[in-house]
Amino acid sequence: MAEFTFLHPYWLLGLLVVPVALALNSQYRTKKSSLIAPHLAKMLGHSVKTKHYFAVWGVAWAVACIALAGPSWQTNTRPSFELSQNRVLVLDMSRSMYATDVKPNRLSQTRYKALDLLPKWKEGSTGLVAYAGDAYTLSPLTTDSSTLAGIIENLSPELMPYQGSNLPSAIETAVNQFTQAGVSQGDIVLLADDLDDTELSRSLALLNGKNIRVSVLAIGTATGAPIALPDGSLMKNRQGNTVVAKTNLKNLQKLAKETGGLFVPIQHNNRDVENIATFTNNASHSLGAKQSDDVKTDSRLNGGFWLLPLLLFPAALLFRRGMIWVLIATVLPMTWTPKAEANAFLNQNQKGEQLYQQGEFEKAQSTFTDPNWKGAASYQAGDYESAIEAFSNNPSLNGRYNLANALAQNGQLEDAEKLYEQLIKEKPDFDAAKKNLSVVEEKLKQQQQQQQQQQQQQQQQQQQQQQQQQQQQQ
Repeated sequence: MAEFTFLHPYWLLGLLVVPVALALNSQYRTKKSSLIAPHLAKMLGHSVKTKHYFAVWGVAWAVACIALAGPSWQTNTRPSFELSQNRVLVLDMSRSMYATDVKPNRLSQTRYKALDLLPKWKEGSTGLVAYAGDAYTLSPLTTDSSTLAGIIENLSPELMPYQGSNLPSAIETAVNQFTQAGVSQGDIVLLADDLDDTELSRSLALLNGKNIRVSVLAIGTATGAPIALPDGSLMKNRQGNTVVAKTNLKNLQKLAKETGGLFVPIQHNNRDVENIATFTNNASHSLGAKQSDDVKTDSRLNGGFWLLPLLLFPAALLFRRGMIWVLIATVLPMTWTPKAEANAFLNQNQKGEQLYQQGEFEKAQSTFTDPNWKGAASYQAGDYESAIEAFSNNPSLNGRYNLANALAQNGQLEDAEKLYEQLIKEKPDFDAAKKNLSVVEEKLKQQQQQQQQQQQQQQQQQQQQQQQQQQQQQ
């Protein structure tokens, strides 16, 4: 028998409702007793009925709270499902990402590098976490890189509900992804621009004893730069001085070193991405690759359901008074567990993002208010005209890349070709644009060949018609 514990101990706080309710009821009865003569109240059965009602209600509530707390005294050992390579991509979305020490800014470079990493991970699964003042799961471990790319292209600090920089929360969220997938080891790939001493110590404590490496691609420079906000203004502190965001390369490097990961500062070429990809693709790293049959995971069994039959008796007594529906309406919402993605994303764009992840692109298209998200959903739904309209309003490199993709899918190959060429001229290492340009050029070549064949056929038909006319005249 395993050690007794509660899986969800916070539900035990609900037990505090019982003494509070009894105290309020006692106060109410004291006031009421002064209005009715004691011998009449006893004759009417007020005291007995009230005590009976609160006793039943209190027992039912206490049993429900204990059941929801998940009492556990047993464990279940099972084989864990483990792919050879698993990683969680963690992206810093704090306001310092608007710093301009790398061009055009840190945010754009973070997107570029993340998008370049995705196609280089050809095996295993990838999860996605973004963080600022808190961390959020944007995608659990998945093999669908296209969905991850669609999310990354539209990420910005403006979408984060809480500002700040909370890497420990992001580390914890990433570790939970591995745990939920039954994975005992993996890589966290962090793209960030800062890490203070407190965050470093807390992050290392969370990773202590776990077979998880953190590889860091440091965005930004040690000298730093002002933070140019989207409205064109520079971020200032309370004293009115311009904030200069400096990248703490030392702490970021220490995080990677202490966890057995790789540290790479951002580079203008794609060598930083290549190094990270090569390192994380190495399945025979020091953590040791394990076969899924050899890996066992102990999980706690929830014994709370054994208490549910105890609710039947008080439920039967409460049914006559109609209070059973109150109890059900109160308890059922507590048993529902919301998805991690919904914790703080309550605006239309976040609702749309959830629909997007579920593959309901048409619904997401009508839900999004952000033109970039709306364009991405329209593209996935096959509504390329709407996607072109949405992306046309985004002059950024990513926006124009998305526009080129939509133009190509809509058959406007020449326009797409010109746009891809412009993008590659601005960013020579834009591999995705180069790949798409080659596809468009091939399609244009095929179209030209088809047109030439059609022209030749038309010429042959005209020659045959002329020959027939000449023969008829003779």
